[in-house]
Amino acid sequence: RAAMDEVVQMMAGMAYMTGPKGRPLRIVSSANDIMGGLFAAYGVLGALIQRGKTGQGAAVRSGLFENCLLLVAQHMVQFDIEGEESPPMPERVFSWPIYDLFETADGRQIFVGAATDGQWEKLCIGLGLEHLLADDRLKTRPDQIRARDWTLPQIAAVIVARPFDEMVQVMEANDLLFAPVSRPAEMYDDPHVNRPGGLFTSECRDKKAFRAPAVPVEIDGRPIVSESVTVPSVGEHTAEILGALKVQA
Repeated sequence: RAAMDEVVQMMAGMAYMTGPKGRPLRIVSSANDIMGGLFAAYGVLGALIQRGKTGQGAAVRSGLFENCLLLVAQHMVQFDIEGEESPPMPERVFSWPIYDLFETADGRQIFVGAATDGQWEKLCIGLGLEHLLADDRLKTRPDQIRARDWTLPQIAAVIVARPFDEMVQVMEANDLLFAPVSRPAEMYDDPHVNRPGGLFTSECRDKKAFRAPAVPVEIDGRPIVSESVTVPSVGEHTAEILGALKVQA
């Protein structure tokens, strides 16, 4: 399945947009498999609603290629409207003054962004770079984007002078746009992930128990999956199901 996902991403343009020019890369998540399943579920729900109205069933199909094509639709439509192809993500033209990764004093990375005038002002004040606000060369967002070659080093110098935890406190205290760069394994320690309903546990009888993120949907403030999800063993309910159908296993 992983190999098929990679082939589909190459065919549909996703890999081209993910890697640098000449180096197409498969996105790290099995997005096609996940979203293909989601679209199939949407289709089933839609068919069930329609059956309730008409009494007629339907055949539901969700394709991996079509799903991946939808994920690159924004780049296709941009070309159709503007007549120019979007460059791959690593080579994109910046539309914001700050939208970058920076290194802290202890070698960790943190993403920092300033996409609006208000965010630019708060960033300059929060990092003690008020002189940038008074600089006539940085009065507009296009000015700030053109000046990235000399403003980014100043921001990087402030961030690299502080350890990661202290930098996070500065960002939060000044309501700045930021995000720590986390490994997937570190998410098990994230406070938001560990909120009630954030993780569910599968006590798979034939394998080691594991924790996984819950479905990202809540109804009436409650998750739609319980905190414990036990996966049946292979064939565990065969006799029960076939018995109900009056078929001998």
